[in-house]
Parts: sequence; C-alpha cells; structure tokens
Amino acid sequence: MLPEIEKVSRKLTRIGRRLLNPTAEAFEGCLPEIASAVAALKQVQAHIPEVKERKPQQQLAIREDLLTLQAELGRVNALVQNAARLYKGWARSVLREDMSASNYTSAGKSIPAGPKHTVAVDG
Repeated sequence: MLPEIEKVSRKLTRIGRRLLNPTAEAFEGCLPEIASAVAALKQVQAHIPEVKERKPQQQLAIREDLLTLQAELGRVNALVQNAARLYKGWARSVLREDMSASNYTSAGKSIPAGPKHTVAVDG
C-alpha cells in the first residue's frame, strides 16, 4: 500500500469511528480531520501517474487499495450525510413553523422579524 493511501485510510477510519456516535461535538470534531483527509487525497492523486511506471502486479495491488479507499470514503460520506439529516430533523422538531432561528428560513433566506406581542390591561 502506498504510504499516502494508508494515511488517508487511517484518517477515514478515525472519522468513521467518531461519526458512529453522531453528537454535535463529534460532527464538528471531524471537520479538521476531513480537511486533512482531503489534503492527503490530493497527495494520493499526485502519485497516480507514478503507478503506471510500476510492475503490473504492483499496479493491481495499488488499484485494490484505491478501491478499498473508495469504499471507506463511501462509508464516511454516508455517516456524514446521516449526521446532517439527524441534526436537520432535530432542528425542525425544535423550531415550530412560525418560529425561525435568527429570522432565517431552513433554506437560509432571511425573513422579517414577526410582530412583538404585547398585552395591555386598562383598568
């Protein structure tokens, strides 16, 4: 296995473990690790042309490693998507339809603040 592929694989494994318990802290804690994994993937991509210069058996082994890496990426992507859906659903259940967080819709568009309700009693 190329050291770069192994590095990405380790990062994805750590991210996947964190996201098995999708707390807000775990989700946020994965963001730097995801950025680091992306940088490592760029290193892998830079070494792809060198693979063509290797023996066919080595090329096959590297191809298998890349397919394994692709599967790991798919698992992490699914965990990230599920965590995002979980928190999106949670936010919807917490906020009533007539109440928006900071006067923004779920699509991110601003809406005018509703009228303030007051009660006056004359007596």
